[in-house]
Amino acid sequence: SFAFAALKTDASVVTWGLPTGGGDSRAVRASLSGVRDICSTRLAFAALKTDGSVVTWGAATYGGEAPDLPSGSSGEPVAIRSIG
Repeated sequence: SFAFAALKTDASVVTWGLPTGGGDSRAVRASLSGVRDICSTRLAFAALKTDGSVVTWGAATYGGEAPDLPSGSSGEPVAIRSIG
């Protein structure tokens, strides 16, 4: 609602909108390549990469920082177990 993220044909991501709601992805921009899918909450985003890692950004209280994932800080891709 406040920010947008688009997955481009080259598997990179472009974002815009409310900076604190995920519209500003500069802190994780270097990690937003090789992206397969994007999910969002009201004020945060998660990008699933082709290598199985996840990058998060946006408001921490809405999942923009993923403390429950290994290494847990936004901007540091972490590997997760693949489902299916």
